[in-house]
Amino acid sequence: GDGEMRNEVWVIFLSMLVSSACVAVLIFRTLGNSATGWVALLLANLAIFTLLQYQNLCWGIQTGMLLPQMFLCIALVTLHSRVRIAGKLAVAALASLAASFCFTHGLVVWLVVLGWFLLDPMGLNRNRRRILLVGWTLLSAGVFAFYFQDLSSTSSPAHSYFQAPGKAPPGWDGMARGRCEVEKVIEYGFLLLGSQFSRFVFLPPRFLAAGVGILQVGLFVLLSVGGIAGVVLAGRRKREPAVAWRDLLPWLALGGFVVATALVMALGRAHISVGRAMSPRYLSITLYLTVALVGLVPLLGRLIVAGWPRIRDVLRPAGWMVAGFLVALQGWNQLYGERSLQVWNASRWQSLMTLAFADYSPPIYEKRLDFDGEITREQVRKLKSFGCFEHLPDPIPPNGFSEFRISRRELDGTRAGILRNRSTKAGWHLAGFADTRSAMHRVPDG
Repeated sequence: GDGEMRNEVWVIFLSMLVSSACVAVLIFRTLGNSATGWVALLLANLAIFTLLQYQNLCWGIQTGMLLPQMFLCIALVTLHSRVRIAGKLAVAALASLAASFCFTHGLVVWLVVLGWFLLDPMGLNRNRRRILLVGWTLLSAGVFAFYFQDLSSTSSPAHSYFQAPGKAPPGWDGMARGRCEVEKVIEYGFLLLGSQFSRFVFLPPRFLAAGVGILQVGLFVLLSVGGIAGVVLAGRRKREPAVAWRDLLPWLALGGFVVATALVMALGRAHISVGRAMSPRYLSITLYLTVALVGLVPLLGRLIVAGWPRIRDVLRPAGWMVAGFLVALQGWNQLYGERSLQVWNASRWQSLMTLAFADYSPPIYEKRLDFDGEITREQVRKLKSFGCFEHLPDPIPPNGFSEFRISRRELDGTRAGILRNRSTKAGWHLAGFADTRSAMHRVPDG
């Protein structure tokens, strides 16, 4: 094309809005139009629209990364509705198929819908339900077979982890050859799932993300098991459960989608680089685990209060305190993400100029994401002398992002270290990491 990517960026924002609307519908259906429902909606939207995923907000190619979540939310809203079974099947199939054409993790939508059909009878008798399950399984298998037949990379090696076109994509190659070590897969998965709440100054992001990932997965498993057990026990005692079984399913499906996708990503990419699990663009997937927790916590609270009414006076203030704490955390995330978004946007302007005006400023290939104000201002002055900016705004933000604070303080072992070393013909090759302590001045997400 002509390099114009604004339409794709608008699609990204639209997908976030549709996902938000679907989550709102699910919240009000399962939690009711109550104070709890509105607070849950606030927390869910703070997660969906977090600026920490700044790469997704000005990188048009990320449409493929965000759209599967939108199609999943559409499918869940339809499955949870009173639409006839034929309508549910049609929407679920179309949403799953559309998600499959977006990005590889869209295939997980087929498995999530299959799980829904297994857990929700939907008023069907045993034979019709068996036909439904067999039919959906065969349809899913056909899509999977079609997708992976002669699967090969078509991207430039620079954009596919140096995997040449015609070869297997790096993730599929990693799984097929079993190149991932179990320890790396586990670390990658927890870093991926905890990245959203790891950009704070008191601990290095790399270490904090792993802990948050373990916490979120543990909470999801605990809430899921507790919710299922509560509903089942109420049914066996022939009592009306405080929470309907179908009200648990959307949040179980949403969280299950994230955990399954994280596992697939870890199996396919952990051997490439564990540290890349914290890439901001992946938050578009993992943030829905937080959304699932926001939906599950009040439901489990209802089950607990139904069994022990006296505990209501303890759970209610505790719940409000946790909600306030999460809002504060997301407030920090928005400030941090807004700063990162400015840096990312400015750096992309800088890269764009070296490509758009190659005749005047020859491009230098470098995977550089930081913004150098002085170099860019010099480029602008030169390009203006050729009349290149007569109808374009200056890509220079008012504040300089190229200013750094310098400290002579040594970084301790949790903030810097050597991960591995190996001998090559050219000498020793060392790989390590370093996390800066700066809060808002220099982001460690390059």
